[in-house]
Amino acid sequence: MGFSNPWGLLALLALPVIVLFYILKQRHQRKDVPSLWLWQKVLQQNAGYCWRQKLKWKTLLVLQLLAALGLALALANPLFLGAGDAAHQILVMDTSFSMSAKGEEKTRLDEAKSDAAQYIRGHRGSFTLVEWNSEARVLVQESTDKSVVLSALEDLSAGIDANAEAPLTNLLSVLSSEGAQVVVFSDYPFGVSPENATVVAYGVPEENLAVTSLSRRDEYLLAKVVGYHLQGEKTVEVSLFGDGVVLENQQAVLSPKNNQADVVFTLEGELPQTVSVRVMSEDALPGDDTYAMALRTDTEKKVLLVSEGNWYLEKALGALDDISLYRQSPTQPLSSGFDLTILDGTLPEELPEEGQIWILNPPEGTMPFGAKGTSKDQTSGVMMEPLEEYMDQLSFYVQQAKTVSLPQGGQTVLAGTDGPLIWLGSEGAQKICLFTFDLSQSTLPLQQEFPILVYQLMQYFFPGQVAQSGSILGGSVVELSLSPSTKEAVVVAPDGTERGISTEEPIFTEKKQSGFYTVIETYGDGSQGEVAFAVNPQTEQESSLMQAEDRAGGATGGLRSGISLQQFLLAAVLLLLLGEWWVMRRGH
Repeated sequence: MGFSNPWGLLALLALPVIVLFYILKQRHQRKDVPSLWLWQKVLQQNAGYCWRQKLKWKTLLVLQLLAALGLALALANPLFLGAGDAAHQILVMDTSFSMSAKGEEKTRLDEAKSDAAQYIRGHRGSFTLVEWNSEARVLVQESTDKSVVLSALEDLSAGIDANAEAPLTNLLSVLSSEGAQVVVFSDYPFGVSPENATVVAYGVPEENLAVTSLSRRDEYLLAKVVGYHLQGEKTVEVSLFGDGVVLENQQAVLSPKNNQADVVFTLEGELPQTVSVRVMSEDALPGDDTYAMALRTDTEKKVLLVSEGNWYLEKALGALDDISLYRQSPTQPLSSGFDLTILDGTLPEELPEEGQIWILNPPEGTMPFGAKGTSKDQTSGVMMEPLEEYMDQLSFYVQQAKTVSLPQGGQTVLAGTDGPLIWLGSEGAQKICLFTFDLSQSTLPLQQEFPILVYQLMQYFFPGQVAQSGSILGGSVVELSLSPSTKEAVVVAPDGTERGISTEEPIFTEKKQSGFYTVIETYGDGSQGEVAFAVNPQTEQESSLMQAEDRAGGATGGLRSGISLQQFLLAAVLLLLLGEWWVMRRGH
């Protein structure tokens, strides 16, 4: 036996109130009358109200107490738990972005939490609670304390990322045991329901407007506005905000046949630090009505190329935004104060202590990365992380590569026939890249992937700083680019909360909030620097607001729960009230 709504038992407080009414003595006013003979019968009828008879049970009192008891139990909704319940219940709660969509009264997630709470109260055994979005995370594992599970369930909130089915499938394969009951509360479009699981679907197709992307080219901003499940042609106002102030208003016309519109804004005068585009219309999912972007006007990186001349690198680096390239001869004293120093065919006695370092074709020497010999006629292998994107077709020839003493740690991201060609490592927050060959003695600069490789290396050195978008999608892992002289770093979220970031591994993962974040660095000399970046919700599969069963062909199932006794109790209360009415009528 369990209760779907234990708070209903508070109605039991009516029982002592009813008894109190019966035991209180009636107070009378003193009157002078000619005779007491006519009052004898009245006094006999009222004898039950005397204090000395307070323990005498009356039929009306019993009926009223039973009616109040039955009503309290009905409000608590007792459930008869069958003996066939699984010994272990695994509840999966979808907290992806679309679960924050509003229904008639509450959001999809609120409805799911309410159903899950009723399911927990109506079942016995142990419970495992799993939160699922871009990953699957166990919140409570095999607990028989329902209050612990219900508390963790209540704390759940929808994030801004999309679902990934693989993590859930992998986790359920580990957690599921023979006889375990798996229930997934979600609006995800399962093609095939997880094995041995019941999927409870939420939401219906609803009209929704979303700004799905924002890009910049010179002084122009291009925003894409999409309308889902439109019933007819709709004209919506789209506004551009710069540093929180309205800069420009445009209109977009959408229809069921043409549900996308590109809106172009022009940036004039001094550029704002941050911009956002917002659809000024109410809909079911307000979180995707705004798309934000940091323009990063103060994040230009100074790069020093120390070389006798490398035309290939100069052209590739010169094509990148936010990169200022400076050149210096190896015969000159090494300059300092650069975010990246590229040493092409040269090595100083000591590597720079600040900024990132890229070494190409190191000369012979005994210091770290000094060459010990050469290896001829090398062919490239397969590019590894983190430079593997768009490199699956890369293949080139190297006339000769250097044999280098590499420090512990680091990784070979491109191996040649006889050794590493490209190696990545780090010294604290300082990142180091090593090319063991001379670009001019290889066919790499002639490959179409070479500019992409240079671009990806800049993103490795300065994550997120080179890209023009100035924003990332919810659920992404942000690798922050901190200065080697940074002693402390914090990230300030849109709601003002702060989170400290390790300077050794400056990784930040955002799951719940969209908007602008500020990275504040405190340097060794006590000065500070800050830069903003934007986080936007996943809209590709989340903003369409399709119900799971509509998108997946009915991959849903009903909840197996205990037998509710509420209807029987309400019927019993009604009979007791009828009995009370009959007794009172008979007494009169």
